Amino acid sequence: MATVFLRGFANLLGSSTVSGMAQKAGLMWPPPPPVSIRNLANLTGKPLQQTNLRAELVSPFGWRLEWDDPGSTSGIAGDPRAENGVNLTITNLITGKVVTPSFDVGSNWTNYEHDTPYSWQVTPYNQFGQGPSAVSTFRTEKGPPATSWTLSLQAGPVPVLFGTKQILQIDIDEITWTVTPDWPSPGKIVTVTTPSAGAMKGSLILPIPTGSVKTVTVSISGKASTQGGAVDDYSVKAQKFPITSDTQKVGFYGPDEHIGWSLAPTYDFDKENNLIFTASPTWAGTQP
Repeated sequence: MATVFLRGFANLLGSSTVSGMAQKAGLMWPPPPPVSIRNLANLTGKPLQQTNLRAELVSPFGWRLEWDDPGSTSGIAGDPRAENGVNLTITNLITGKVVTPSFDVGSNWTNYEHDTPYSWQVTPYNQFGQGPSAVSTFRTEKGPPATSWTLSLQAGPVPVLFGTKQILQIDIDEITWTVTPDWPSPGKIVTVTTPSAGAMKGSLILPIPTGSVKTVTVSISGKASTQGGAVDDYSVKAQKFPITSDTQKVGFYGPDEHIGWSLAPTYDFDKENNLIFTASPTWAGTQP
């Protein structure tokens, strides 16, 4: 084949560039790119946006979230746009936090807050990539009104430290809490509990105060003991001793409330230079 000289073609076609010569010859410029089956599949095979999003309340705490996949119902045999799965994102619209509800056996999402709006976003995916998201909302039902006030009580001992290392163990033998509503009520409510893993716990169920007075008076007292022993240069006899009384006003802030004390021992010496203990409650406060 004879050698091709571009100068001659440039003179013939009246252009000194390849693009110009191609256009003079009636060719498309720029030329179309080669077609890749992979690119074609990625462009056309991604799942479609899910449709007909619906949220159904199926139990007091359970919502069923459902949607339709157009790629699975298009009527095209082997439609590659069918989704293989979805990413579901549920957001509390009041706090803005993404929530992770539980998924129960009945295919219902649970563990939502009462009377709260939520958005839920469905993003489909398949082997060709991720499709466009669809978003809907629902609002949970109002919860049943609380009819009682649960007051949880707790007291724990503070170890006695002698020097820097040795600790004298203090055991709580008995705690008595007396709870007296400050609104008209028939008598006092008293609970006495026994120790559990070094701390005392109890709870009371009170009627929710409906009037202007929403406080109770809570007092604590009890008994404690130590097995004693030799601690540094001191001799501590095994002994039982009182937990002195403390009284606090506690206001109603919600149907579940926790209050507590720390029990700090104090000591003195008897005539034989033995340590004699008492324990004093220190108010730790209240929290929901």
